[in-house]
Amino acid sequence: TKIYDAANWSKHEDDFTQMFYNQNVKQFWLPEEIALNGDLLTWKYLGKNEQDTYMKVLAGLTLLDTEQGNTGMPIVAEHVDGHQRKAVLNFMAMMENAVHA
Repeated sequence: TKIYDAANWSKHEDDFTQMFYNQNVKQFWLPEEIALNGDLLTWKYLGKNEQDTYMKVLAGLTLLDTEQGNTGMPIVAEHVDGHQRKAVLNFMAMMENAVHA
């Protein structure tokens, strides 16, 4: 018989996981919560080289976030003990995929 267990957030596994979880929750945001219309006005004042550089940097960061969410965090989580730690890493992976990328 296989015994299943889960993260018990009422009992701390260590001195740092809850702190990382709390910090991640505080920093959680969704794109719909942030007005970007001011960015469009700024964009119009950038030169073509600045716009091109910005787009390339943004593309690189988006790729990095996608790779971290799809590959990086799940691999790290495989090598970490404890459900709470794994849950925090999964939360971070979700943020990379669902929000940052």
